[in-house]
Amino acid sequence: MEERIFKAEELVAKESFQAYCLEIDEASIVEWEAWQEAHPEQSGVFEEAKTLVLQLALHPNSKEIEAEWTRLEKQIATPTARKRLLKPRVLAAAASVALLLSFGTWFLLQPTWQTEQTAFEETAIIQLEEGTKIVLNENSSIRYKSNLANASKREIWLEGEAYFEVEHNEKPFVVHTDRGDIRVLGTTFNVEQRAKYLQTTLIEGKVEITFASHPAFEMKPGTSILLDAKDKVSNQVFDLNKTLAWKANKSAKLLLKNVKIEMIVAQLDTDFGITLKVANASLLDRRISAPLLRNDSKLLLEALAELYDLQIEQLNATTYQLK
Repeated sequence: MEERIFKAEELVAKESFQAYCLEIDEASIVEWEAWQEAHPEQSGVFEEAKTLVLQLALHPNSKEIEAEWTRLEKQIATPTARKRLLKPRVLAAAASVALLLSFGTWFLLQPTWQTEQTAFEETAIIQLEEGTKIVLNENSSIRYKSNLANASKREIWLEGEAYFEVEHNEKPFVVHTDRGDIRVLGTTFNVEQRAKYLQTTLIEGKVEITFASHPAFEMKPGTSILLDAKDKVSNQVFDLNKTLAWKANKSAKLLLKNVKIEMIVAQLDTDFGITLKVANASLLDRRISAPLLRNDSKLLLEALAELYDLQIEQLNATTYQLK
């Protein structure tokens, strides 16, 4: 038995786990009972997977059972084996296991959820495969499906606060929150979703906001919309520097998630006024995922060089070359 943390879908796809749930193999029963006893921390996932197996197995479609029986019958070598399998409970269980195996394969092929989150005094820069840049404020999280670049609609679920620079393409980009949804094609905006309010600030482009209790409406650049605890919507006057001040907080630890070096070059210029020249343009497409100290540009450069086995040469007080 593997000594690792399983996901519910992984357990469902295992034939021995299905046999344990359906009680059709003594060895599997002993194996999984021992595993369950040894891993009480995974009891929730174990029970979730078992419930899925039983839900599918207890009510198999009669046509599916008949089709599966026809397939199994062709594989039975002896009359004795045929008589043994003709027992209704064994027949249903055998058909159910075969159907579960197909379900397990389908389930594993479905896109998985990706989650990024930050703690207090921690921010993160996340670059999605399709090009969108997200800066996640402290104590915030986003989640999205792993096939985002190939999906017909790009969807992000946000808790907390995040700044978005959405890659423009024909696919809609939707940010879901508990209080409402923000829909865009390509734009720059900030969303802060907290327990008592939702505030959206549009820097450039155009977004459409949908609240549960209000009609959908479009925002214009330079505007900020607040949905308060009493479910009232109001236009807010905002100071862009104050609204996005958290992005420049150099005291917070910075997490980089799948970020291109090209973006780090721009970040160094914005945060520290440092110009980083790159000798080989192909280096700009390399991606990095690492925690960095944001308040020290020298350490940031050294970490970049160390991670990619590169050299940093200082050309003058504010210019460096990466090679």
